[in-house]
Amino acid sequence: MDWIKRIFGCCISLFIMGIFSGCASPPASVDQRISEYEVHRPGVYIVYRPAVQLGKTFDSARKELTEILISESKPIVVDNSLPVHVLRPLSGYSISEKMLELQISTGEIILPYEELSQYPLLIYMIQKGTPDTRYNIYFENRVSFFFGDDDLPAAKRFADALLFMQQSPQREQERQLALFEPIAARYRESKIKPRISEEQRRSIVQANALNQRKDYAGAIALYSNAVELDPVSYPAAYFNLALLSAQMKRFYPAITYMKQYLLLEPEANDTRSAQDKIYEWELMLGRQ
Repeated sequence: MDWIKRIFGCCISLFIMGIFSGCASPPASVDQRISEYEVHRPGVYIVYRPAVQLGKTFDSARKELTEILISESKPIVVDNSLPVHVLRPLSGYSISEKMLELQISTGEIILPYEELSQYPLLIYMIQKGTPDTRYNIYFENRVSFFFGDDDLPAAKRFADALLFMQQSPQREQERQLALFEPIAARYRESKIKPRISEEQRRSIVQANALNQRKDYAGAIALYSNAVELDPVSYPAAYFNLALLSAQMKRFYPAITYMKQYLLLEPEANDTRSAQDKIYEWELMLGRQ
């Protein structure tokens, strides 16, 4: 089809430009490059920057992506990490809490949300004369999603949902800490600290036993049960939850738990090592 040939040629042009401008150009260069197109070829490249919508949840964003991926508007995919950009129809997908996995004729493209948060999410329109118009959701050096002539609303919904899923770990961390701060403040100001209940002690002892057996998921479940019974009577539970989460490479929850521990015990003997762990896990997030 003519439009596929035209888009393929455009992709190759972008790829060649990427070679001359540097093989690993930073994400900021995307804006600059598109701006240059807007100046030199007005009306050809139009940028849309998605926004996080109020009231959206991870599940609603996932549902929206699913609806688009199974609809007639579902995108054609380009793997931008390949030396030659080839348009491939999407044949399948899987959406989890951590990543979007796309199945195409050449294999799989795995998109971890935490990794994609390093890249700007843009839609730009490729127009080479009516009615040959395509909308491209573009991640530099990762993947592009091409939508057809009449699919701009679907492309915008897709980009908005994907942006939310990119940012959901950070947003959830901020939400949890904001809710926890007044609880921790009341605990710090209280002269009489709450005592651990027998039911909590049972969960803590069993969590310690599972940790010794390297059943980290089971230990996390039991420590979580202890803090649900009383969120402040055993601050060390948050320290342990942080270490266990990091052991499972769940660094966002690990950072959140450790910050909760520091909110409860800012003067503890291990606050220095706790903060250093947060710095370490932030580095690990940057490498995922």
